[in-house]
Amino acid sequence: MFNIAPDHAIGLYFGLLALPLALIAIRLRPARHLVPGTVLAASVLMAMAGAIHLGLIGTHREETITALLFLIILTVYLTKSQTQTKPIAAPNPPVAGERILRSE
Repeated sequence: MFNIAPDHAIGLYFGLLALPLALIAIRLRPARHLVPGTVLAASVLMAMAGAIHLGLIGTHREETITALLFLIILTVYLTKSQTQTKPIAAPNPPVAGERILRSE
């Protein structure tokens, strides 16, 4: 039921190895207190997904286009996992009409 091709197992190992590294990277970021925990969890999962694709690049060296796509996906996931911890923007101030309606 849960069979995996041997050449793809390396991707899972890379992902599991990336988990503690991603957690350490999140702990070292000063912006971690400014975003919800779900955003931090998504950052960790994106870093793990990037690591999985890094592991798959080596097993697909003969397939140049596939390896290149894995490299692109790796870059996007790792970049997104680090930029996802930016502070949340302040909400827009209420418009003048909303202030009138709220005061009634």
